[in-house]
Amino acid sequence: MGSVGSLASRGDVLPAPRVETQNGSVQGRRIQLKNGIQCDMFQGIPYAQPPVGELRFRKPQPAKRWEGVLKCTRYRNRSLQSDMFWEKLTQSASCSEDCLYLNVFAPAVDGEKTYPVLFYIHGGGFVMDSPARLVPKKLCKYVFHNFINTLSICGF
Repeated sequence: MGSVGSLASRGDVLPAPRVETQNGSVQGRRIQLKNGIQCDMFQGIPYAQPPVGELRFRKPQPAKRWEGVLKCTRYRNRSLQSDMFWEKLTQSASCSEDCLYLNVFAPAVDGEKTYPVLFYIHGGGFVMDSPARLVPKKLCKYVFHNFINTLSICGF
């Protein structure tokens, strides 16, 4: 998360954005980048049920609806993997089979303006990596989606 922090300016706390999804309400956080652009960040929105227990090694099942407001302000678990030595120093999210989450970054707007959508799938040969370390420099010129998927023996 250090990447996002280095892009953000220090200053007033901005209002927390809240949106409705098909499974319930999610609350993210709003940051102001050094260039003055405000960015809404929703980190850790479940897109499937955790692939554990009876669901292990099966096709992902849709996430269940939740009650109340789900706080989505941090990266969730990364897929189980063997980290390279440098990742042990830089990764803040832990590893778990419970890793099916979506991250959304978007320009902070109140209105009907639309933006192009970039859907990013991280590299790593289906054995390592996660979207937690990627933060594009032009983060909020479009709606940016990335997700965490199962890797290695747990995935492909």
